[in-house]
Amino acid sequence: MIVVENKTENELKYLINENISLVHLIDIFSRKGYRIQSISEVHNNDNYYDTKDLNLYENQCSLRIREKNAGNKTTYLGTYKSPYNNDDIYSSRKEIEKPLEGGSFEDLKSTLKDDIQNFELVDQSPVLNSKTKRMDVILEKDTEQIALSYDQTEYTNYLIGGLKHTDLMLEVEIIESLNCSKTLNDINSFLTAYLTDLELNKQSKYERGILKTNSKEKNISL
Repeated sequence: MIVVENKTENELKYLINENISLVHLIDIFSRKGYRIQSISEVHNNDNYYDTKDLNLYENQCSLRIREKNAGNKTTYLGTYKSPYNNDDIYSSRKEIEKPLEGGSFEDLKSTLKDDIQNFELVDQSPVLNSKTKRMDVILEKDTEQIALSYDQTEYTNYLIGGLKHTDLMLEVEIIESLNCSKTLNDINSFLTAYLTDLELNKQSKYERGILKTNSKEKNISL
């Protein structure tokens, strides 16, 4: 049986520089009482799809097929994300995920047809690719559990000759909390107190990839 998972993604996202290491970040959380539950390295290869006029991008939505490599295991996951309207410092998105047998685009469209029915995807060619080396750290404190992700990402924009961009990003996602908003606001307060050069960013990887690989992104068409 194929399982389609619907969930809400609540996370803080920061652009960081090479002076901010994962070891330093873990030390900051440790000072605040968080305990490490696990550390893992994952490599994600994401292909993003859109309409002729980039309607998904314009509506801050995204549709992707992710090839995920962890250890000796490779899996494929189809994901559609759409934002909730909020004025919080963190991003909040509806996320629909489906495991895919071998990364089939037609299977992805069929499963998510009710969610993307207003978007006329032109073909099976991806608009953007992102390759991410991710270090995932699961942290716990009392009733809270969070995922701290340290991402090194390279974006490739297929619409304009494969123009590339790279960045470092820190993501802090809630796994379990009695008060999601309070937890994320508290984390933002102590992170920005320790690290004055953090740049808060609510863009998805798809939005950021399109934006940073083309200064005239709103004029792009397939």
